[in-house]
Amino acid sequence: MKTTFSGVPENLMDYDYLICRVKVDSNRRKDRDYTWFPLNLLIPFQKDARTKNFIKRQEPELGYVTKTLPIHELRNGYAFCSDDMKNIPWLSFDFHIFRYKDGDRIDFDFREFALVRFTEPVIQSLKTPSALRRGDSALGYELVVFGTQKQPPLEAVIRLTDGKGRVLYSAVSPVDRADISGGVPLEGIKFAPGTDVLKLDVSVRDCKTQKVSSSMSSTIKLLDI
Repeated sequence: MKTTFSGVPENLMDYDYLICRVKVDSNRRKDRDYTWFPLNLLIPFQKDARTKNFIKRQEPELGYVTKTLPIHELRNGYAFCSDDMKNIPWLSFDFHIFRYKDGDRIDFDFREFALVRFTEPVIQSLKTPSALRRGDSALGYELVVFGTQKQPPLEAVIRLTDGKGRVLYSAVSPVDRADISGGVPLEGIKFAPGTDVLKLDVSVRDCKTQKVSSSMSSTIKLLDI
């Protein structure tokens, strides 16, 4: 199954999500294979075509279900630059033949394909370890920001505080893509006696006006072991 973008190639980097509605109909019995419908999304990048798992499991009786695929995930695992995501003329889907048994009937009905983006920057997720040990050299984090397209230059304010709100570290980092990873250096930071909780605060703001559009926090336990 293949769908085109109204005859006009699209730059996927201009969007945050690919969204569509899909319904699965099958004659499979309700056993261990009943909801296993592995469907791949095929994308013709500039260098070559790549696949991305789009559907793993879906129960037919649910009817039409909305599926969303963050565009930044298409880059993960591949050394693509932004130019590889431009001029995408079509999308295609394929089904794993080794998951298809003789006599199986499996129908996919797709509707309402759309590429969407946020109108303002929004922090979608902030991931950190749940705990650190005293003596660890750094606190790593992974940040996903949507709505960065067609915006003025953006930056992320990274701030680490202890349980009493004392600022232990503060820095500013450019936001030039949806997925950002970094680390807060911990060497040289002296934690006050009794400190057992740290908090990482991240805010995304306009570089020029300093207007904050989105913020998110993560709490980390500080262990003595």
